[in-house]
Amino acid sequence: MSLTRIASVAALAGALSLAAGCGGSSVDPDQGALGSTVDPDPTTPAITPTQTPVVTPSAPATTKTATSPKATPTKGGGDGDADGDKAPSTAGGGVCSHIGASQVAQVVGVAALRGSAVDGATGCKFDQGGNTGLSVTVIDKTAAAAGGMDGAKTEATSAVEGTPQNLSGIGSAAFVVTGTTFGGPDTNAAGAVQIGSRIISVFLVQRSGIAESKVRTFEVNLLKLVARAAS
Repeated sequence: MSLTRIASVAALAGALSLAAGCGGSSVDPDQGALGSTVDPDPTTPAITPTQTPVVTPSAPATTKTATSPKATPTKGGGDGDADGDKAPSTAGGGVCSHIGASQVAQVVGVAALRGSAVDGATGCKFDQGGNTGLSVTVIDKTAAAAGGMDGAKTEATSAVEGTPQNLSGIGSAAFVVTGTTFGGPDTNAAGAVQIGSRIISVFLVQRSGIAESKVRTFEVNLLKLVARAAS
């Protein structure tokens, strides 16, 4: 090291010693370099922990299943039985396959009839129902099974107490009989018409106090109806 550099270092050291010995200004430990006050115990604001909201699970939505409404039977006229437990009148076979309740109702002058097949026979029945209604029964047989027209007349008079009267212009042969049934108060009717090898019998029972002449007209017109249907 050169003598000049050594002298500079010694001079700097002496200056520092002099300043210390002369009581130069000292730095307040509580002050910063620029005189600002520094709080030795800074207060840190309390941090409030954020609370996690409690989620209450909701009950799952209940899905309702639609219920089909029960069907309600419709009352009124038709070719089916009113109780729905019998075959329709057209299932009776024979001439019944070609006539309906509305046709029979028109002949006897009522608003509506209910039709059904006759059990154990080729035939059908049309019933008005009620305590004052009427009913019509049609039975279709071969001439042999009916015993011819004589057999048909015997069957008719076993149901209606009266004397058969032959009719012309309906089928190849026809008759009608009117009278009471087992001494009842009302006049009923029965009859039959032959179409080829078949004999169709028609029975009319009424509970409405209809006059005998009108009952006979109903029966004759019913025989004409089944004769046309069977032809």
